[in-house]
Amino acid sequence: MELGTFASSTGIIDGLADFADLRTLSSGQFYYTQANVPLNETAMNTQIGSYNLFMNINFGTRTIGGGDSRAEINIPDFSLSGTALFATPQSFAGGSGPASFVFIEPIPSLFCSQGCQAQLTAQTLNQAGVVAQSLSHSLNVTDGGFPIATGSGITDGRAAGTAPAPQ
Repeated sequence: MELGTFASSTGIIDGLADFADLRTLSSGQFYYTQANVPLNETAMNTQIGSYNLFMNINFGTRTIGGGDSRAEINIPDFSLSGTALFATPQSFAGGSGPASFVFIEPIPSLFCSQGCQAQLTAQTLNQAGVVAQSLSHSLNVTDGGFPIATGSGITDGRAAGTAPAPQ
């Protein structure tokens, strides 16, 4: 998907949202989700697993993350199956420039000798004149700082409400 620079009648420019764009909305609670995002082994760039992403955004409290926001990670060859919970929301009440958020959380796993971590970078995207209509995301999985896998995607819009609880 290529991001253009469409300017709607509302003045919202398509592409990466900035913090000021996010603050144009004063209410509404939504979540982004994408299933089966490929995870590639970092050194060989071959698919070794996948993840499911769930991310809340609340324009009333001006936060992203929190609640049941998470990445459900599955890397069978490494016996790594776990959930990184992004329970601490990040604020967009302040800030300027592109709205980019970084979450770093542990992943419970039998494989990781030094402790697996997930680093999720999330950027909201304006589309067709709608503020934060979708979410660009990239996930890096490490063991004690050593890269294991990476993946990325763009959600297909957003849904009203909050991310469903893990099953």
